Amino acid sequence: GSTYRDMNDAPRALKAFQQVLDLNVPNLDLLAKTYNQMGTLFMYQGLYDEVIRVNRKSIKLYLLQGKRNKIAYAQRDIARMYSAKNIQDSALHYYQEACKTALEDRDSIRYYGILGELGSFHYEIGNVDLAKRILLFVKELDCIDDKTHIYTMLGHLYNNENQSDSAKYYYHNAAINGDIYHAYNNYRHSFILASNKGDYGEAITSIKRALHLKDSIDQITNTETVARINALYNFHHTEVENARLRLSKEIYKTWVLILSFIILLILSLVICINLHKKRNKEHRLRITEFKKSQLYKEIWLASSEEDSDFFNSPEKWVAIQENIDFIYPRFTDKLYQLSPSLTPTELKVCWLTKIGVPPAGIARILNLSKQAISNARSRLSKKMQKVDNAKKSFDQLIENL
Repeated sequence: GSTYRDMNDAPRALKAFQQVLDLNVPNLDLLAKTYNQMGTLFMYQGLYDEVIRVNRKSIKLYLLQGKRNKIAYAQRDIARMYSAKNIQDSALHYYQEACKTALEDRDSIRYYGILGELGSFHYEIGNVDLAKRILLFVKELDCIDDKTHIYTMLGHLYNNENQSDSAKYYYHNAAINGDIYHAYNNYRHSFILASNKGDYGEAITSIKRALHLKDSIDQITNTETVARINALYNFHHTEVENARLRLSKEIYKTWVLILSFIILLILSLVICINLHKKRNKEHRLRITEFKKSQLYKEIWLASSEEDSDFFNSPEKWVAIQENIDFIYPRFTDKLYQLSPSLTPTELKVCWLTKIGVPPAGIARILNLSKQAISNARSRLSKKMQKVDNAKKSFDQLIENL
């Protein structure tokens, strides 16, 4: 994978790295590095979401090893991708986390390098004063070797502030210290700056240098494009041949899998049907046994008496709950999931409704008025369903629960 990467053959490099992951080798450090390499390749291809995905995996694996000092650049790369996707809050968060990680590790080169990027990011999102303070600070640090990007951003800052001499100074420094691409862009900026000032001699010099560099960049770009096309063609040709050789074997495997799936599906359906029948039978038996119990008879007797003392029998309410939760598993828990603020009275209304006691009977059992029970049902309906259709909605809900 690394060899193909160095040959600028991204498709084969990514395939090799993916094969590393597919081996499931229990080497967390190797896996973390592999994800990190894939992130770099995806970044060059502009696959922002993939960069974020693999770098998050890399971070997770490094943290599992206790190697927090290894994750700063992965956090920075995620920040770059969020910035490219114009999700600025997330980009800012990951830039700050990357700075924090590098600072905790006392890695000054890594910290100040990321801090410089954070300064540029602040400029891009409009935090100009903060960006300026950060960039001027980083500019003075001896531990940062490549300050091209810092110079470029300071050139933009001073240009926007109409401080043309300072802007010219920083654009010039960026041009002579950076690579061919930075030099080209900064000579272009110098040309625009000189033109706006009316310094046409400087403008002509800058644009000549930019055009000269543009020819070299075009030549490099064309060479890289041809190499990339060849890599893609060779990769595609090899993959087609491999696919042809695997096809007959894959067809056989596919039919075996299909037949196996059909057999398993039939067996699963038979088992599910039998289990469903068994559960229904057990459920009916539980209901039958409960209706034969003394407790059930006492409930219905109390529902027809005007002065019942059933309300004052805590042990009977415990028995009611146990029976209902046995017949209808987790019924009480489900009530609390729908409405965590259920009162004891509301809970009893739900239990009695579940075993079929009508509202008038519930009122007698609880020594409350019919209107009080009606209000409770309306209130419960609103709590549980957020609708104002008291009796029907409440009964239907309790029946289906």
